[in-house]
Amino acid sequence: MIVAISLNNSNSTATTISTVTYNTTSNLTRIGFQVNSNRRLEYWSLANAPAVTANVVITPTAMANGRVVGTVAGVITFTGVDSNTPVGTPTFATGNNNTPAVTIASNPNQLVLGTVSTSGNITISSVGGSETQQWNLNSGTAGSDSRGLGTTATGATSVALSETLSAASQWTIGALPILGPATGNLCATPGKDGVGTVAGVVNAYYAPSTNVVLAPGAASVTLAAGVGANTNITAGDLLLIMQMQDASINSSNDQTYGAGTGTAGVLTGPGSGYTSLPTITITPTDGQGSGATAIVNDLTVGSISAGSGIGSRTW
Repeated sequence: MIVAISLNNSNSTATTISTVTYNTTSNLTRIGFQVNSNRRLEYWSLANAPAVTANVVITPTAMANGRVVGTVAGVITFTGVDSNTPVGTPTFATGNNNTPAVTIASNPNQLVLGTVSTSGNITISSVGGSETQQWNLNSGTAGSDSRGLGTTATGATSVALSETLSAASQWTIGALPILGPATGNLCATPGKDGVGTVAGVVNAYYAPSTNVVLAPGAASVTLAAGVGANTNITAGDLLLIMQMQDASINSSNDQTYGAGTGTAGVLTGPGSGYTSLPTITITPTDGQGSGATAIVNDLTVGSISAGSGIGSRTW
């Protein structure tokens, strides 16, 4: 559960939020805040919130006597998040114009919660094209009132949130990453290589730079120069480590087919059709051979049309 609170504390500049509770006993934790002049924005969170209908109670502190502090709060819950770290660190920006904007690093296994705090007499003319509006509320239209906007956007390497206000005003905007399961955060980026028609060798191939034994859980290996398609490995690529076993086969259509040393009709030993598979030795070889190991950088696309001559390198 996330509670995003937009404050206009122009009448009581020291006012902040002291506590947020849910279902009378569950205390939320403040995970970030930012203030621009008197437009304050706070994020509070509660992991594994009980699935009951109950009140969220927000308690301010340092309220000046008789002063009004415009407040808008949005409450939103997410499922399928990382059980250990459900939210990341928020990023904030501030300004005094009609175009609140902020950019945050993210990834495709995340969502981004965006929130704006501005004056209650300002309306939101539009939200960014990648965003879905979750709430757009004001506490009133007086100068001391607050308007709060909440949006969500799908995660990517970089997520830009941008809104348009009806007029220039002081604003604070925040972006909070909602984290997916840890295993998902480590996956390749789906569709990273875009769309289009492919032909020829579409993957890139690398051999280890030296003989290597990878221990269970190893997370790195040093590679030699790559061959095949695009040979640059970048963040989000899908990599496969493969060890292959093959054999040199005599394809002559006679008694020497296979190992090349047989005699037709023998009852024991290498005869017709006999093939010798040598002992596996892990070697840093780009080419045919017993135990040759390759690291394959696979093409990952969102949509694809097959051209002619699609194939792979030998290793």
